[in-house]
Amino acid sequence: MWTRLKIGHVAILLVGGLLAACSDVQSGLDRADRYFKDVFSSIVGRPALPGATVAPTNAAGEPSPDANYLLGLKYLNGDGVPRDEKRAAALIESAANHGQIDAQYLLGVLLGEPGTPGHEPARAIAWLTEAAGHGHVQAQFALADCYMNGRGVAAEPTWAAVWYRRAALGGHKDAAFQLALIEIAGRGAPADAVDAYKWLTIAEGAGHAEARRYRSALKARLSDAERQRAEAEARAFAPGVIRVNYSDEPTILFVQYALARRDYDPGQIDGRIGDRTRAAIADYARANGLDGAASVTPALVDALRSDLRGRT
Repeated sequence: MWTRLKIGHVAILLVGGLLAACSDVQSGLDRADRYFKDVFSSIVGRPALPGATVAPTNAAGEPSPDANYLLGLKYLNGDGVPRDEKRAAALIESAANHGQIDAQYLLGVLLGEPGTPGHEPARAIAWLTEAAGHGHVQAQFALADCYMNGRGVAAEPTWAAVWYRRAALGGHKDAAFQLALIEIAGRGAPADAVDAYKWLTIAEGAGHAEARRYRSALKARLSDAERQRAEAEARAFAPGVIRVNYSDEPTILFVQYALARRDYDPGQIDGRIGDRTRAAIADYARANGLDGAASVTPALVDALRSDLRGRT
């Protein structure tokens, strides 16, 4: 059932005391396999959220999305009921259709698993996107992996970086680690060793097994002032739910980075909308037949993504 995943994220090798960027290394493949196996082991073969309290019905007397989701897990696992995958799928999909984001994430994972009878990559991406857009951190990380590796979608390193950043801001330690590697290599986001050091510090503090090694190697490349600034930012970091609203910091960073790649000067790439960024947005919009308003819109983001596809 399990297949070896191709890892598009950048791994960092220690070579002669320097950092070198390299893709598709064995350790990266093993990390990805472990991650997706962990996802499935957390879903299949374990009780459905013991001790959880959910309302059995909604105001109309119908089963609530939460109740359907938990009952679906019970049928999926044979937990107190006969194992019935079809019944489980129906209950979980009903919950997902009614906005239960854990169900949406679960459907995205199950439908996206290669080699399974229900493998439907397009639907998997749709459900992961729905859950991720409402702030589901695991869905954000899974979606980032899909865009980085081209699993179910065309590979888009720049868009993967957006989702890694959202998940990292939500407290996902693996996303923080991946984002740091991207920023070291400058693949999918601007190269930024100081910010990368911050994210490695955060990942290490959250218990990421490999962050310390890479952080120690990167430390030698920073000045004392840069290191102290990154460490101060890491200490001040507090995870929060990042929902997609086209004004969140990861989206603004993407827009600024994409505009700069297309030779429109947004000023400093800092995740904040200033006068130069607004002017660059307006210039790009006029040149590409979009609404000339100097604001971030779904149409603008889609156009920039289209422009950057195939670029690294």
